[in-house]
Amino acid sequence: MRDVAPPYDGAVLQFDGVYGTLWRECGTADHAIIVGPTGALRVQLQGGAGECDLEEGVPWLTAAARLVLDEDTMVVQDASGTRLATLLPGGTPPERDDIDPSLATDPVLTDDLEASLRGVIIDLPSGLSPATMEQATAGRWYPDRHAPSAPEGSWLELDADGTWSGSDGCNGQGSVWLLEPSGWFRSGAWAQTAVGCPGVDIGSALSDAEALAVDGDGALVALDAAGVPTARYVRDVTDSVADPSLEL
Repeated sequence: MRDVAPPYDGAVLQFDGVYGTLWRECGTADHAIIVGPTGALRVQLQGGAGECDLEEGVPWLTAAARLVLDEDTMVVQDASGTRLATLLPGGTPPERDDIDPSLATDPVLTDDLEASLRGVIIDLPSGLSPATMEQATAGRWYPDRHAPSAPEGSWLELDADGTWSGSDGCNGQGSVWLLEPSGWFRSGAWAQTAVGCPGVDIGSALSDAEALAVDGDGALVALDAAGVPTARYVRDVTDSVADPSLEL
């Protein structure tokens, strides 16, 4: 890594399309990282290991908005196009006694990962159109089915800053998200508590989604890689249908 100010010069960044680790001599900083077909980038600090001070995060990586290929390097830019860092191939993460050395192993480029990074655009079924940023971020969404005892327990908010938050009824969820004009969509890696309660798992539905669309009723529809709808969200909870199977 070059063209980045100390203390990040010489750092090693590993990422696999949804998750990344920045390695420094003091330890690691782990991020949800999404790269879109056009090079658009979303990054969110999620933790780390070792002795690095993560209180302020990694400012230059948090500000990253685009990844641009430049011959055999990748240039990380902010929203204005300013170069934040240049990534070069290779690099060996520093060894630390307090970090499992297996974590330094480079990600394996599987067929599924290659397909994800290639950013194939899904053909939307009839009656659906690609969701726009304005539509997606207009407010809180509710699953079109709900547990009778908790009609508003599960919800989703997609924010314009590229982060999302939600609940499955009792566990808070959240990460980063990226939506392209074609409807191509990805959610970053996320974690949550594991309290059991009535409701709908928002995070898993977003993790499985590869496109976002809207239908004729204005509902937000998540689709998988085959273009099959996997989740549907409505703006008004009164449009959600009570489903006893969602009760514990």
